[in-house]
Amino acid sequence: MNKSLSFSTFLIAILALMATTSCSPNKLDDSDQTIMQIRGYVLEVVPRNVSEFETLKIRTENGE
Repeated sequence: MNKSLSFSTFLIAILALMATTSCSPNKLDDSDQTIMQIRGYVLEVVPRNVSEFETLKIRTENGE
């Protein structure tokens, strides 16, 4: 087998493995996190880092 073909196959396999593991959903621990669906307007977002926020203020459709 050609060396460059072998390296290319290896690289494609590694990239496919990285893509599947990075796209897998996180398991939520019921004691730490709750999933809620709310409709309304975002009033304020205070970021913690690139993927999380410190504060999220929303005004719901019924004014809460």
